[in-house]
Amino acid sequence: VNQLSSEHISFFKENGYLILKSILDENLCAQAQDRMWSALPSDSSLRRDDPRTYKGPFTEAETSHDPLHIRHGYLWQLRECGTEQLLIDLVYNECLRAIAEQLLGVGMLTSPVVGGEPMGSRGPAWPGGPTDPAIGLGI
Repeated sequence: VNQLSSEHISFFKENGYLILKSILDENLCAQAQDRMWSALPSDSSLRRDDPRTYKGPFTEAETSHDPLHIRHGYLWQLRECGTEQLLIDLVYNECLRAIAEQLLGVGMLTSPVVGGEPMGSRGPAWPGGPTDPAIGLGI
């Protein structure tokens, strides 16, 4: 996708999302999956090789309220890796940046910093923005 169509843009404005194929590198996606699975405690009831275990909720023993690695109820957010090179390479690719600039405007994106502070590290996600809903469990 070099240029979004007017239909894409209208759909995004109306629904708040787009489904576009072949935007993310499959190899990097596989590596990101490996990274996520490796972050689970070894005694987790979630087993990568057993899709029957993919339903929640997380047990009390598996629950984590760490804002960089939340496991609570049916929610699993691994933010600690959000500023690692792998994840930045995956989601800040040329094609996805071009799409984001079409939707948000040129010059509106901030380049991520490898080893920077992931979302959830502290307070609001951006100056004047809402407090990260993961802190305080969305309250």
